[in-house]
Amino acid sequence: MSFSFTLQGSVQGVGMRPFIYTSARKFGVNGRVRNSARGVELLLCESEARCEEFLSFLRGNLPPLAKITHIEKSQSDETCSGFEILDSCKNDSLQAVILPDSGICEECKAEFYDAKNRRYQHLFINCTNCGPRYSIIEKLPYDRENTTMRAFDMCKSCKAEYTNALNRRYHAQPIACKECGPRAFLRSNDALESGANLAQDLQAIELCAQKLKEGKIIAFKGIGGFHLMCNAQDLRAVKTLRERKVRPHKPLAIMCKDIAMAERFAHINARESALLHELFKPIVLVKKRADSALAPNIAPELNEVGIFLAPSALHLALFLFVDFPLVATSANISAEPIIARFEDLGKLRHVWDYALDYDREICNPSDESIAFVVGEKVQWIRQSRGLKPEVWLYFQNLQTASQNLQNLNNQKNAEYERERKRDGGEAEFTSAQTIQFNGIHFQNPQTALQNLQNLSSQKNAEYERERKRGGGEAEFTSAKTIPINRIDSQNSQTASQNLQISSTKNGAICARNKVERRRSAIYSHETIPINGIDFQAPKGCFLAIGAELKNTFAIYKDGLMIHSPYIGDLKTLTTQERFFTTLERFKESYGIESFDFIVADLHPHFSHTRQFERLNEKIIRVQHHYAHILSVMGEYGLESEVLGFAFDGTGYGEDSQQPKNIAESIESKKPKIVEYERERKRSGGEAEFTSAQTIRFNGISAKIWGGEVLRCDRESFTRLAYFEPFALIGGEKSLKNINYLALSILEHYKIPAPQFYARFESTHLQNLLKAHARAKLYTSSLGRIFDAFASLVCGLDSITFEAQAPMRLESLYDKNLDACYDFHLQKRDKVEIIAYKSAFERALIDAPQVAATGFINGIAKLIATLSERYKMPAVLSGGVFQNKALLERTIGNLESKHLRYYIPHKTCVNDSAIALGQVYYGISILQNQHKE
Repeated sequence: MSFSFTLQGSVQGVGMRPFIYTSARKFGVNGRVRNSARGVELLLCESEARCEEFLSFLRGNLPPLAKITHIEKSQSDETCSGFEILDSCKNDSLQAVILPDSGICEECKAEFYDAKNRRYQHLFINCTNCGPRYSIIEKLPYDRENTTMRAFDMCKSCKAEYTNALNRRYHAQPIACKECGPRAFLRSNDALESGANLAQDLQAIELCAQKLKEGKIIAFKGIGGFHLMCNAQDLRAVKTLRERKVRPHKPLAIMCKDIAMAERFAHINARESALLHELFKPIVLVKKRADSALAPNIAPELNEVGIFLAPSALHLALFLFVDFPLVATSANISAEPIIARFEDLGKLRHVWDYALDYDREICNPSDESIAFVVGEKVQWIRQSRGLKPEVWLYFQNLQTASQNLQNLNNQKNAEYERERKRDGGEAEFTSAQTIQFNGIHFQNPQTALQNLQNLSSQKNAEYERERKRGGGEAEFTSAKTIPINRIDSQNSQTASQNLQISSTKNGAICARNKVERRRSAIYSHETIPINGIDFQAPKGCFLAIGAELKNTFAIYKDGLMIHSPYIGDLKTLTTQERFFTTLERFKESYGIESFDFIVADLHPHFSHTRQFERLNEKIIRVQHHYAHILSVMGEYGLESEVLGFAFDGTGYGEDSQQPKNIAESIESKKPKIVEYERERKRSGGEAEFTSAQTIRFNGISAKIWGGEVLRCDRESFTRLAYFEPFALIGGEKSLKNINYLALSILEHYKIPAPQFYARFESTHLQNLLKAHARAKLYTSSLGRIFDAFASLVCGLDSITFEAQAPMRLESLYDKNLDACYDFHLQKRDKVEIIAYKSAFERALIDAPQVAATGFINGIAKLIATLSERYKMPAVLSGGVFQNKALLERTIGNLESKHLRYYIPHKTCVNDSAIALGQVYYGISILQNQHKE
């Protein structure tokens, strides 16, 4: 008897085939394995029980970068003897995963420093457990010929390693050495015309280090593109970089050799250290040391600094010659993608003095991922290199599963107690736990059998009902499960085997209680409801195009969700080109010819949305802040009503108070182009409504939102409360001149502030007051209120980068101060208006630290108050929650009141998450279509 399996998930380019091969030899199983466009195909010529045992071992001992999200199983008539690895199959539908890049692993790092190893100080060392992936891949399947490494022929030694199934570099597609691999070059600015190299390989690195010591600016080609580097302890060098790049205040990230170097400049706790050590080497925001020797203009007037550890051998080589941290900021024109080709550095030739380049092409550029830690949880600001692209099955990830199990256990605890007492108290679980199979949560195998015997005897009648519903095939190995407190268990006869299969760290394959009634439960395509929720993945293919700022996109295809890396702000042609180029590569890689529909933001003038309109695509629109909340609901699989706090800088909204089914056609609400053009020109022609404008759709007012409290479910939302709108004086100009925002709020509330008014020139002030009197553009954005408050408290008249103002407030925050400003709720037309007059009055009186602390604590208290009143789980999303002080205080308040809340952990809180919210909405549309 033989069985064929298709393993899906992160299974190519991670050493999966050699791992399976060596495991098969250890187990003595017969079969073969190969890559295909659908994943990894495995044939086992063994009994079904033997296959299950082998797969259980595989799941429990996967290579570091591997993750199995789904397994398809079928019976086969083929026979085989021994075990072999076959060449990749290329004639199949595309479902394999494009993997993200990875930093250097510990084994490769040890070889890099080992003078006896043939890859000693090799600048491009890698193996199946680390190295470039996404940056070099052109198409699937992931074979060398489909990557930019095809330009490098393997030497005899590398070829031997590549073909040796017992070697760590077996089928490692970027494999190379000093003899046959890429070359590094140091070049001067003149090389843009001459192409001349100053030095090569390690000599180039050494010369590069010398130039850094001299205070020069280096354009350094990393894994995903060029960085601009300089000595992070050299005040003059940092000043020069800021002046040349026209980046006067925005904080700069620094790269350190290792954690020992990083701890010289920042306070780093255990969770932050673990995050810094992750293979994808993210930038982590940590607290600066007061005695830090970093140049003070690295992160001026802030108490945190972004640090990442050297991600590759090329970077580690620099630290062979320097003992100081390096500024490492993306080499790009403002708002454009990172530069990945030396030829394109001409755009920045006035910024850099020398460039460290290499001759392996970067096919897919990417920036670093950025995060900070709150408690023990990671919060993402940007998810890019090392994290994205990401592909997973609908609802099948461990975090969703674990959260769902926790919810189920909480909801069903009383029911469990009733069941236990009804049976005389003899069925008590070890450690009082419930158990579940098919991937959510498991207790240890040692006590499983007895518990399952107890459960089986208790639930025999219920089991019989489930058996009949499934077509009469009772064996669990043929897929039968029985609900115990709505948590699936199984009959005792095969308990130990199935528990062992299920209870591995990769049990997420069946994370939502996947069950098929006529084949093995572990390999089903069908699902059953949990708490009345149907988690079956509907058929269909659509694209969620995300927001215009901090853009990412996501594709849904028949249960697969494919999330792009960070694209950026779609305000320039270069970034728009990157969006469509990346989209086309994804479509080609996953065999997508067309989409059933496009899910887009409600905003009518986003550039990428308009492009799809010109292509006559069917477009379904989802309001921006509703999508924010949906992104978190989707991460946790929330279906019932939640209380969403969507706090950010901007989002196109509506004023109607009735529940809105966003999927309905908006053809009757086409914008009045003439009116739009007047509004746009009045703002200087640059606005595109991303921040300030109001348009009218056939008499329906649409305004700029950003401080929204929403009642949300999968299909609609209702606006319950919002921050009191205020006028945007000057439209788009107020985003930079935040003193305009403060002036507008002071005028709105008639708050006397002679010292603040004195900051304006007399004639200018009068013009602004006149503009306020006739203003028609209003916003409820909490992000803009933060800006206005910081203008008062920090004396800021203007800002030079997004979030500069709230970051200054966060630096002033003191958790030891007992300050909490009031935010008053006022009922108006069935909606509550959040007034903040008192906070601004106090800001004119209190010391800056007290004001910043009181303001942040007041917002956190408001969230807890509303959550307690509405008695719904709170969902937090939007860029305002990137403020660490606010997020920590909000979580503390909610937990002290024992209120349920959800914050994103797998996604960002900012606009990068919008695409995932749109996907979640699009799935509900497909599900409704299938019901019809």
